[in-house]
Amino acid sequence: MCHLKRGGFTLVEMVVVMGLMGVVLAALYQSINATQRTTNTQVQRMDVQQTTRAAGLYLGHLLRELDAADGDVLVSSPTSLRIRAMAWTGVLCTPPVAAAGRVQFTVARGLLFGMRAPDAGLDSVLLYADGDPEIRTDDVWLVGGLTDVAAGACPDASPGTILRVDITAGSGGSGAALADVTLGSPIRGFAVEELSLYLGGGDYWLGRRTADRGATWTSMRPLIGPLEANGLAFTYFDDAGATPAFTTGIVSIGITVRGRSAGPVSGQGYISDSIITRIALRNNRRF
Repeated sequence: MCHLKRGGFTLVEMVVVMGLMGVVLAALYQSINATQRTTNTQVQRMDVQQTTRAAGLYLGHLLRELDAADGDVLVSSPTSLRIRAMAWTGVLCTPPVAAAGRVQFTVARGLLFGMRAPDAGLDSVLLYADGDPEIRTDDVWLVGGLTDVAAGACPDASPGTILRVDITAGSGGSGAALADVTLGSPIRGFAVEELSLYLGGGDYWLGRRTADRGATWTSMRPLIGPLEANGLAFTYFDDAGATPAFTTGIVSIGITVRGRSAGPVSGQGYISDSIITRIALRNNRRF
């Protein structure tokens, strides 16, 4: 009778195979772990770059709307800036008329542009007074407060927004608006805002707060970040490239933003990136 053949592995063979499998699995784990670390690093780096670019684009767009000579820059410091931030612009489709001691007119809704709609509790206005259309030396922007907003219509029956404003005495009062503002004049709405380096939740941010016309401020809110502890800096220049003696002499503003990753990266700590630019304010030559 033939004996059945018996196959199998010896203990030594099993030990060798287990050892080889351990080496392969360890190498595979290290490869996956390295890939995850690299991916996380790249994600954090891209996030920081996007943060700095977003801050630069936002500040650039906001500051180009300003003219310091017209009083748009209220307070300036190395890490904060208080300004008249433009929110919307429109065109009058009716001439101004007197209304309860104020001035009322309609703005064409199809020509009303901006980040938001006019807000009677928040906005002040700049109303363009042409004066004599034959000369330019008497053209001014009248300053006033927006007191009422209502739906309306333009003379051609297109949708409009009825605005009632109170022009300040310092810029001519309601009489100046009734005499020198004509059909088709532009109007701009703005609110007082402050941008600053803000510490909140243990991180630094580009912070923003807004004041209503009664000078009541909202709380500072993080807008873009996180940033480094020295993550926001403003530098101010006059038309000669020197530091201006007064805010009305500012013609350009240098901006430095230093972003920081949201979390540390293994073996590298936090990742940082920065952007440096200079913005020429409205009605000034580029540097």
